[in-house]
Parts: sequence; C-alpha cells; structure tokens
Amino acid sequence: MLAEAVLVNYKKPVAGAAVLAGVVLVGVIATASLSDNDATVTTTMPDAAGDATTSTAPAIDPSAPTSTTTTTTTTTEPPFDYVVASESDFAAAPAGAKILVQPGVYNVSVAPQAGQAWLCEEGAIFDGEFDHEYAFFSAAPDVSIDGCEIRNYDTPLQEGAIFGRIPNHTDGGWVVSNVWIHHNTATGIKLSGNNAQLLNSHIEWNDQMGFGMLHGSDQLVEGNEINNNNPGDRHEWGWEAGGSKNWGTIRLTIRGNVSHENHGPGIWSDWNNIDTLYEGNVVYGNVGAPGIFHEISYEAIIRDNEIFENGFPDGLPGRPFRARSGIHVAGSRGVEIYDNHVYNNAKGITGVEQCRSSSSDEFAESDGPWRLTDVVVHDNIIEDSGLSVAKTDCDYPIDMQFFDNEWIGSNTTE
Repeated sequence: MLAEAVLVNYKKPVAGAAVLAGVVLVGVIATASLSDNDATVTTTMPDAAGDATTSTAPAIDPSAPTSTTTTTTTTTEPPFDYVVASESDFAAAPAGAKILVQPGVYNVSVAPQAGQAWLCEEGAIFDGEFDHEYAFFSAAPDVSIDGCEIRNYDTPLQEGAIFGRIPNHTDGGWVVSNVWIHHNTATGIKLSGNNAQLLNSHIEWNDQMGFGMLHGSDQLVEGNEINNNNPGDRHEWGWEAGGSKNWGTIRLTIRGNVSHENHGPGIWSDWNNIDTLYEGNVVYGNVGAPGIFHEISYEAIIRDNEIFENGFPDGLPGRPFRARSGIHVAGSRGVEIYDNHVYNNAKGITGVEQCRSSSSDEFAESDGPWRLTDVVVHDNIIEDSGLSVAKTDCDYPIDMQFFDNEWIGSNTTE
C-alpha cells in the first residue's frame, strides 16, 4: 500500500488594509503505512491557487520495520496581543505587546511602553482636537507605530506629535511607518536614538516642520512624502521650519523621499551630522529655501537626486540669497555632490563658509571645526539654475571644487 501525507498551507491573517505579521498553521496531518511491497510515497498538498497537487517519490527502505503513525497538530500564533476599540482601552496595553487599534476616532495621548508595536487598521484616527500635545511620546525603546492617521495635536514648538525621545545615541530608536500625519501645531514626527526609522509615511500641513531625526546612529528615512509644512511662513525657516531638520546624527540615510512645497528647506541637516547620505530623493518647489541643505556638519554624500524649482520667490525676509539653491552646503567638510539633476532653481549648487565656532558636542568634537573644505561637485546636470558658487563670510580659506558637470541653459559661476 502507499504512504500519504496531507499538508494544510500557511495563512497570514489580514486586518483592514494591513497584512499583520502573525502566521497561522491551520493543521498538519501525516499518515504513513508501509509494507515489503511499498516502492513509492505519494504526497498531496495545495498549490498557490489552493488546488491539490500530487507528487511521487521513493518510499522508505522496505526492509525497515513496518509502522503506522498518525499525527495531527494545530498551532495558532495571534498577530496581536491586545485590541484597542475605545479610548479607555489604551491605558491597559501591556509592555512588549502587539496592539491592534481598530477603526475609530480617538482623542488620546499615548505614552508607549518598551517593545510595543502599535498597528492601526484603516480608519484608526488619532485626533488631538488641540486638547493634547502628543499622539505618541515617551523615552521607551523599541516602539513601532504603523498605519495610523494623526492630526490636530497642539505640539510644542521643536517637538513632534509623534516623539520617540530615546536618550542620545543609545539603542532602541522607534520605527514609524505608513502613517499620515497632518495639521499639527509644530512638527509631525521627531525620532532620536540609534536605528530609528521613518518609512513610507505622508507628512503634510504641519505648522512648523515635517520631521526631524535627532542624536542617533544608523537612522533611516525612506519612502516618505513631505509637503506643505510651515504653510504661509508661520515660522522663520532659518530657525527651524520647512520639510525637515536633522540634528546630531551619525550615518543618517535619507533615501527615496519626495519633499515638496514646504516653506523652508526640503531636506535639511544642521549641526554635527556625520556621514550623511542623501540619495534618490525628489525635492521640488520648496519656498525661499534650498532643496537639500547640509549645514555645520561633516562628511556627506549627495547623489542621484532630482532637485528643481526650489528657492523662489526672491526677497522673503531672513533668507540669504545664496541659501536659495537646489543644493546648499554651509560650513561643512568632506561633502561629495554627484549624479544629481539640478534644474530651474533660484540658484544651482552653492556653498558658504559661515565662520561659526567649532563643535563642542561630545560625539562630534573630534571631527574639528565647521569649515567649508574638501567639497567636490562633479558629474551633475545643472540646468537653468543661475549662480553656482562658493563664498566665505570671513577670512577663513574655503575649498569647494566644481568639475565634470554638464551645464545646460542659463547658469553662471564665480
């Protein structure tokens, strides 16, 4: 006789629009029965479409003892540990739990505990109604937030409606993904700590700024849309406003984002950022400010970005003429700018020595003073963007070199 095994396939539960991480093994049933005449084993299981398929393979050695075994196993791993269906449910969510937030409008402020994973179904909305400062705020490590809409939080200036405030350069940075965060009174999202990530989110119409990454190593900002933050110049961008401002990071990667129509820089890193990578971003229409701005920091690579229509209109208060460029570098060393398409900006690619005092931050002091040196600009397409130039505001020497770029249309250099 033949031995037959039937395997029931794995299934991933789905909650709303999100596919949750839990896996359910519905069942495994195996039956084997052999005799001296058995030569093959037939296995039956569903294919990708769910239909049964059968294959034949050599049987177990017929000289082995004859046996018959039947085993049935059912294993279920839930994709979440706790469900939020009303505002009263939030406080009891345990540390380390996977938490499902069901559809509804919640006027709450959450202080996440260590290891919590907040998963929002479609239609789960955190609405502060300007009664609360934060949607999520704590210093607890290893928190994740996925799929939520967050709006109308009365957040203090220079802070975020989502604020993962991990101590400087320690592990446990938060992961925020697939959120829509809008119409908050300060910044949408601020994250500190090592390995913090901001992914695939839409950050728009916040009164001060879109996002900021702070005081951490190996952070990642990828796949986000950042637009229309600081509308109507509610705050002077030279202080802190616009699309973003990153502060005191090491090996921050900003990749594959679209930042547009913010009143202030599209992507900005200011103060003691080391080894920053700006790669594959589309940055356009940011008002009166640079598309990408790397300021009083250290080594960076700016490559493969498309940057256009930034820096207009002219003459807005507090916006230095040179700082309305497609790409602007200020008081920073060791920056390589290449393979970018920079076009139709108020200025092209510019640099300035700001003559500011050297760093005193413990994580960056050894990297020396903030100086515009060892900056190379090559193999870019610079098109109809006016002036590309390096200037100094004092007697410090500067070193910013342009070579092997393709200049198209109306451009000038000094």
